[in-house]
Amino acid sequence: MSMEIKPYDKFLGELETGEALTKMFPNRREYERFVSTARQVCIQEGLLIPNESEPYYRSLMKAISQIASVGLLPGKIHQHVDLHIEKGQVVCRPQYQGLIELCMRSEKLVTVFADVIYSGDTFEDMGPLSEPLHKRALENRGKRIGAYAVAVFKEGVTVCEITNEDEIKKVKGVAKTQNIWDGPFGDEMAKKVPLKRLMKRLPKPDGWAELVDWDNEDYDLQANTGTKARQIQAIINEAQ
Repeated sequence: MSMEIKPYDKFLGELETGEALTKMFPNRREYERFVSTARQVCIQEGLLIPNESEPYYRSLMKAISQIASVGLLPGKIHQHVDLHIEKGQVVCRPQYQGLIELCMRSEKLVTVFADVIYSGDTFEDMGPLSEPLHKRALENRGKRIGAYAVAVFKEGVTVCEITNEDEIKKVKGVAKTQNIWDGPFGDEMAKKVPLKRLMKRLPKPDGWAELVDWDNEDYDLQANTGTKARQIQAIINEAQ
């Protein structure tokens, strides 16, 4: 009499030996590195729940496969793509470092970075084709007042996008998961707002469309209607 394989055990087996996942990597070494990272993240984030259902583990495998398909790594350590549970399913949440990692795959760019601005900092907007002057206050930085993203091309051109705190709050206002914005990763979420806007002006890397789709799934655009909804939609999707 054969014993039925639990979804938990089935998932672990597919993660270690799954043919579909293996084919996404150029060599065995890269595959093993990704699987090791994914397994560690699942343990750290409490995603390996022994008695969870098969649909739950299918969503977890789908999320991990999505991350592998664009050549990024899961988890908060690498800050590429976060995995979190939403309504009993595991979904992807792209992080700003993951967006930067994709941008830097272009041979046309020297660097891409994003930062947040606090009221105690020294900040001067030098225009859309220059890096702003930004000196962080060593103490008493005050409250966050905005964020910006900068990219430098090899040919010497610099492009910059700046968003104020009101624009950031509009995006936060329709986020399905509010606690990530209010916790220690709030600044990281704020950096994504100007970065996604900046990417409209950069070479589109492979995987960019997928990450935009995953990121937009984290927002409830039906929460607002009329002019406000259109403004929020424009801020979130301007890079598409």
